[in-house]
Amino acid sequence: MKLTKEQAIQISIELWEWLAETGGTDQSEWPGWKKYGRMLENCPLCEYTKLWEKYPCSKCPLAQQGRPACYETPFAAWCNCRTPKGRQVHAKEFLEVLRGLKEVG
Repeated sequence: MKLTKEQAIQISIELWEWLAETGGTDQSEWPGWKKYGRMLENCPLCEYTKLWEKYPCSKCPLAQQGRPACYETPFAAWCNCRTPKGRQVHAKEFLEVLRGLKEVG
């Protein structure tokens, strides 16, 4: 699926709203995949960046200094968290990062 930056951010927000609500452990369980179809790494931002052949992570809206920045955000804490309540907290924090991307455009 070819996404625009705006679409990738909006779909990411929808995904992470669900994760923040449910405390889910796996992005692949999101019901929204039925609407949008499966995406690279279960991530709309990764799907967006696959348009570039070399160093796609540097094109991610989260990228900073040419590095994959997703692991420099609350996403990393969400990945490492072992409790549903903690995952909800980190998902909400990451959701705010994503909403900030939408505001920046």
